[in-house]
Amino acid sequence: MRLFLVIAATLIVSQANAQVPNLNPSNASPMWLAPDPRGALLTHLNTDGSMLLKNGRGWISTISINTASAGTLTIYDSTNATGKVMAVIDVSKQTANVAVVHPWPFEVGCFVVLAAPGSDVTIITH
Repeated sequence: MRLFLVIAATLIVSQANAQVPNLNPSNASPMWLAPDPRGALLTHLNTDGSMLLKNGRGWISTISINTASAGTLTIYDSTNATGKVMAVIDVSKQTANVAVVHPWPFEVGCFVVLAAPGSDVTIITH
């Protein structure tokens, strides 16, 4: 039994010292447990109107209604207001911060229409 343990220990130590093939630590990619903070775009809206927040694929990570006012915020997966509606948010219900639990992905782009005079909204896209 003792000879078996010595042989097993020798094999384990020799395996631990072996080089990992093709290992290059500089090629490692970070693994994010939360949405990737790189490339975040913070958009502040405080007047009625429409705006293209991002063209192409991405996601929304946060929507904050800073000042409530009667009206809506409509979010489209599009580059204009004729695309797929992702959400219609009643901005009269103020929340300190609506952090999206699961990021809202969009494929074509993120276009918003704010129709709430006197409101103040912040949206973070990636």
